[in-house]
Formats: sequence, structure tokens, C-alpha cells
Amino acid sequence: MTGVVIGGLLLSAGQSSAATVTVDKTLNYTCPFPLIGDQKLVVQIQTVVETPANEGGELKAGEFTATVTVPETATQGLTLVGAATVEGGGSAGITLNNAGIALPIAIPDLAVAKTNVPASGSFTVTAKGQVPTAYPKQGPTTVVVGDFSTTLTPKRADGTPTGLGTFESKCKMDAGQDAKILDFVVGAPGGGGTTAPTTEPTSGTTEPTSGTTEPTSGTTEPTSGTTEPTSGTSEPPTSEPGGGGTPITVDKSLNYLCPFPLIGSQQLAVQIKATLTPPAAAGGDLTTTDFSAIATVPPTATQGLSLVGAATVEGSAEAKVIADNAGSKIDITIPGLNVPKTDVPASGSFTVTASGDVAPQPVPAAGETVINVGDFTTTLTPKKADGTATGLGTFDAPCKLVEGQDTELGRFTIGGGGGTTTPPTSGSTTPPTSGSTTPPTSGSTTPPTSGSTTPPTSGSTTPPTSGSTTPPVTTTTDVTTTLPPVLTQDPPAYSGGGNYPGGGSYPGSSYPTGNSGGLASTGASIGLPLAIGGALLLAGTGALFWQRRRTRNEA
Repeated sequence: MTGVVIGGLLLSAGQSSAATVTVDKTLNYTCPFPLIGDQKLVVQIQTVVETPANEGGELKAGEFTATVTVPETATQGLTLVGAATVEGGGSAGITLNNAGIALPIAIPDLAVAKTNVPASGSFTVTAKGQVPTAYPKQGPTTVVVGDFSTTLTPKRADGTPTGLGTFESKCKMDAGQDAKILDFVVGAPGGGGTTAPTTEPTSGTTEPTSGTTEPTSGTTEPTSGTTEPTSGTSEPPTSEPGGGGTPITVDKSLNYLCPFPLIGSQQLAVQIKATLTPPAAAGGDLTTTDFSAIATVPPTATQGLSLVGAATVEGSAEAKVIADNAGSKIDITIPGLNVPKTDVPASGSFTVTASGDVAPQPVPAAGETVINVGDFTTTLTPKKADGTATGLGTFDAPCKLVEGQDTELGRFTIGGGGGTTTPPTSGSTTPPTSGSTTPPTSGSTTPPTSGSTTPPTSGSTTPPTSGSTTPPVTTTTDVTTTLPPVLTQDPPAYSGGGNYPGGGSYPGSSYPTGNSGGLASTGASIGLPLAIGGALLLAGTGALFWQRRRTRNEA
């Protein structure tokens, strides 16, 4: 971060050299640097010049040296980015005013040797090089120093570049100074060198006072942010387990490592506050209110912001939360947190708050849920007092939790809710009917004529309903045992091969065979089938007797 001046003068050693002049001039320059802006540099220019007596002679200088005093503010900036050394090159311009003509002369390839950067305070950087030889014409002659530029590379102790990289700084001479370093007259060609410099340049022997005061802002030695916040490193869970809609108050302090431009990673203490309200039952929403994250910015970061001219900082943030819901992990992102405009002090630490609304989060499963905080990312814009952006522009800082901390924000347990804890019923709850409880009629109540082929009806053929998961209910209906009328013939066999009514299958039905479909499964008394069987036997015997008697009478 330094400027290297080059006001070297021209020339010397001609065949008619008239005089040797020692140049020692101190001037002030303003040089722009990355992030920290314009800085005042004091530059001492030294060389020895031989001036010609006559036209045709050489104006020639010995080794040119420019010693630059780097102010303490620039040293702080270099230290913040981790610079252990600085090196580079430069170029300068001078103007040769000779015989009424102004001739610009460039002095290229000045070398800035590797120079150690101290931890604090000012230090000097030296640029050295050679000045081109000139051949002035007859007449009055002066040499004036102009502006210069440097190309510098700050490096870390291991030799790698810092976040500044390699940068160019174009330095302008402060107004109101006497920049002349030589004043002499060149004689006519071959004149024997009768004219020497009229006076030894006295300007420059007194150092100018303008701009020599080094900036004092930011002179407080940085503490490097090494003092770790003690809160949050060994805290127990911040709240007692809640549940069933009971709010949980969160107040948790944790440490994060956050990378910042140029100054690298800084440790921030962050206090998280919120109110968590669990759902009353599974499937409901976890609601979060009054959420805020208060970050304490360490003095080192404050110093870096001050160096770039930041008066305020503002932006946004995004936080991560991890929920363990009954053994299932749920990643939650909280976007759009607002970081309002916050004043940056001249030194020391200060706090920045991010806050905003948090969307409700469904909690799908019953059981215990544990909420833990994760990493966060902040997007910040430091601004100058006039509202314009600093050299940092807008930058992201993805912050990571320091390992080994208790990150739990709260836990709660909820039940199933919504009727999900009661198993659903399946199938019909109405017990199935098992056929008619009224015994079937066995033919017509009027004795049939002989030869009738009409089979008797035998009760309902509608099969019982099936598929019910509820066991059948025992029937308590009393059965009428009125004997049926006499049949004219034996009942036909059932085509389905079943054994109804003694407990077989219904023809063409899907009713289960065996005991599951028999009479016993209805719960009715066994006396009923016995009574029916007896009645049928008596009816058959009576019909046979009546038929034989009729035959005899006809005969």
C-alpha cells in the first residue's frame, strides 16, 4: 500500500559538464488504495545530477531513490488482510522545460524491493531506478517532478498473495508545492561551458507541512477478534420440554465463524431469541414468533469497516434449522430475515440484529420433536456516510457453527390427534341375517290333487350377507312349530348338492359350507329341526294311508 515516487532527474556527464547537483526533495502525494480509499503519503526524492554547460552536452542522473513513508492507517489495512511483506514496481513522470519547450519524460521500471510490514505504526518503502539521459538545447532549463503510480503486491508470511491481490495506485501530487528540482541555463553549442547552474536548488530543503499529518482514524490496535464469547459454549437446553400447544421461550447464545472480505474468518457471538408454539396434535403446525438473531461484531471487523469508510451496514440473512420429528429429520430454511441499517462505530465491537417472520412448519408425526439451530448466511452492504457503497460493495458471509456446542432450541411431545389414535372399523357393524327365522311352508295348505308336480316352497332362498368382521348376534326369536300340510310327493333333491336345511350350502350361493353355514351357527334351539322332521314323517304316513284307502274305494 505505498506509493513510490520517482522524480529522478536527468542526466549528467557530458563532454562539457559544468556542475554536479545533489537533489533532496520531499513532497506530499495523495494515493488511492483498495478499500481504505485515499491516503496521504510523504515521499523523499534523492539523486545526484550532472548538468551540461552547453548545448550538445548530457543531462544525466545517478541512481534515483524515492523513499515513501506509509501512514499508520495503511499499515492497519495491510495487517488486517494478513500482509507480512509488500513488493512491486512503479513509474513516474518528470517534465524538462528547455528553451521554451515542455518535454515530458517517463521514468519506468522503478523497483520496490520486498519490505516487511510491521504490526502497527508507519514504515518506509523505497523505490529505485535509473533516469533517462537528456540532451537539452541552449537556453533556460528546469526539471519538475510530476505524478507517479505504483503496482504493489502485499503477501502473507508464506509468500502467497493476500485478498488484495496485486493492485495499482495512481498518486497525485498535492497542490501548492514547489515541485522544481533543477534550474540552470544551457550555453550555446561549443561555448566552452561558461554557464553553470545559477543557484543550488533550495526548494525542497524544507519539508512541506501540508498533508504531513498522518491519519489517526483506526489507530486502535486490533484485537483480532480472538476473545471468544463465553455464552453458548456449554449451555444446557434452553427450555423445559413443552407439548400440546404450550409455548417454548428460546434464548440461546452460540459462536459462529464468518468469513469477511480481506480480513478473513472472524468469530461472532450470536444470540437467538424466539417463541415456539407446538401443535396440539400431529399434522398441525409449529409456529415461531418474535424471531431474532443478534450478532456481536468483533473489534477487528469494526476496524476493517472503518478503514473502508463504512458509516453503516445493512442487508439480509437466511438461517437453517433442523427438526427431528419422531426420528425423521426435517430441514427448515428461514429466508428473508432483515438486517436494518446499523451505525458502525469508530472502534470496538457492536451488534447487528436480523429478524423477520417465520413460516409455520407442519409436524407430521406424533411423538417427541427436537429443534436445533444450524448455520446461517448473511448478505451485507457497508455504506459511507453519504449513502454510497464502500470498496467492499455487497458481499455474502456464510457462517458456520463452531463445533462442540449445544445447538438445541427446544423440544416437545405431541399426540396423534384427529381421531388417528382409534383404529377404524371395517365392514358393516350390523350382524348378518342367517336366512329367515320363520320355518318355510312345505307346500300348499290345501291338500293337492294327485299327480301334482309343483314342488313345495322351502323358505327364503336369499343367502345371508357376508363380509362382516363382527361375529353374528344370537337370535332370540321364538320359532312357531305349526305342522305343515301333507305333501302329495317326496320333496325334490336340491341341485346344489348341499345338505340344507340341516346345515348345508345354498344352491348357487357363496355362503360358506360346513358348520359356518349350518343351523347351529344361528344360535336357534335344535328342537326346531326335530319337530319339523317329526311333523313331516307323520304327514307322509297320513298321506300314504289316505291314498291307499281312496284306491280301494274306487275299486
